[in-house]
Amino acid sequence: MHDHWNKSLLTVWCICHRSDLAMEDMENEVPELTGWRTNLVGLATYFRTSKCKTKALAAVGNGKVVAFPAHHEVRFAEHLYNLIAAVLTNLAACRILFMASVENSEATCDDKAKCRGFLKLWREGSQP
Repeated sequence: MHDHWNKSLLTVWCICHRSDLAMEDMENEVPELTGWRTNLVGLATYFRTSKCKTKALAAVGNGKVVAFPAHHEVRFAEHLYNLIAAVLTNLAACRILFMASVENSEATCDDKAKCRGFLKLWREGSQP
């Protein structure tokens, strides 16, 4: 633009975009962060894809559950923050539901296997 119109150009970087790029760079340098984020998304997806599971979570959580955020389209860092907050808030209720599913004779083998995996990954005192 400077060469064409002989005008100065002021460049401003979007802070949301810059934070997203910084997080992507961190994930590239620390592969464990990608696994950690995958575990967060997996837990959220388990509940977001089923209204029945979401209702059961709300019932077990006695109204103290936070909705898992939908897939992000922009503002990756904000989405990740909301996802972490939802997982931490809902984790105790999630564990109760996972145990109930494992012990439920009517639950499918696939669901029991998923819940066993979540219980192993998200056990109390663990660092998923």
